[in-house]
Amino acid sequence: MKLKKTRGFTLIEVIISLVILGILAGGVFATISFSKLMSIRTQEKAIAIGIVEAKMNALKESGVPNLPPDCDQTLNNCQPEEVTLGQWGGAPLTGTLTTEVKDTVPADPLKMKEVKVTLQWADRFGQDRTVSVVTAMYQE
Repeated sequence: MKLKKTRGFTLIEVIISLVILGILAGGVFATISFSKLMSIRTQEKAIAIGIVEAKMNALKESGVPNLPPDCDQTLNNCQPEEVTLGQWGGAPLTGTLTTEVKDTVPADPLKMKEVKVTLQWADRFGQDRTVSVVTAMYQE
């Protein structure tokens, strides 16, 4: 009796192709997970930058004469503030907003001041994050 040659894949070829597909699927899954993580962090950072810029703009609008000469934690506008960055799993995601104001040069005719606004928070994964903006303001 003569055996016919049949066309098709052997068991080894099928197993090797499934292993290769599994490795590729794992790589795709890891890439998607990493992209999601970076998207969440970028969203939190954008919100944090918006909060810091809003505080900095409020200080600019108040004018340099209204800024304290050397801000310490006893002055009202330099007290740390609790701010909310959003919600995570029904719980608010909060951070601490601090403001530092320093005279750049004593007896400066422009009354130049260095203003630093910092927001610190723990992200959704428990890692500490910080956004800071530093600028110089002077009286016109």
